[in-house]
Amino acid sequence: MPGRAVGQRTPLWLRARFQALLFALGCRIQRHCGKVLFVGLLVFGALAVGLRVASIETDIEHLWVEAGSRVSQELRYTKEKLGEESVYTSQMLIQTPKKDGDNILTQEALQLHLEAALAASKVQVSLYGKSWDLNKICYKSGVPIIENGMIERLFPCVILTPLDCFWEGSKLQGGSAYLP
Repeated sequence: MPGRAVGQRTPLWLRARFQALLFALGCRIQRHCGKVLFVGLLVFGALAVGLRVASIETDIEHLWVEAGSRVSQELRYTKEKLGEESVYTSQMLIQTPKKDGDNILTQEALQLHLEAALAASKVQVSLYGKSWDLNKICYKSGVPIIENGMIERLFPCVILTPLDCFWEGSKLQGGSAYLP
C-alpha cells in the first residue's frame, strides 16, 4: 500500500518524533536568528576568556607522576637535597604492559626496557648548529659544570631504573670517555 511504511513500529515512531522536534527547533532558530547568533557569540566569548586564563602544564613530573606516590616523594627528596634551582632535568621512560594486567617485571619485559633505554640514550638532536644528546642534558652526580670539558664526559648520567638490581643495568652507565 503506497504511503504506508512497513517494518518495526518503535524505530519508525522515534525517527518521526525526532524529525518533528528538530524541524520545530529549526523553525524557532530561524524566527529568532539574531538572538541565537548573539547567544552563540556570547558563549564563544566566555570560552575564549576562559582559554586566556587556562594554564598548560608542561612539567613532566606533574603530568606523569601521581601526587603522593613514592616517585613523587623521591623527586621531592632529590629537589630538597640538590636545591630547587639545580641544573638538571628529569627524563622519564615509562613502560607499560602490552595487555592490561600483564606483569612488566618479567625477564623479557626488562630486556625490552633495557633495549628501549639504550636506544633512548643514543638519540642525538642537531638544532641551530649544535648537537645534543642525553649526556649533555642529564644530571651527573658531583660533576663540576664545565663547558666542553673532559671531566664532564668521565661521569655517567644518573639513571635510576629497575635494571639497577641486575648486571644488565650497568650497560646504561657506560662512560663516553676514559683516562689514559
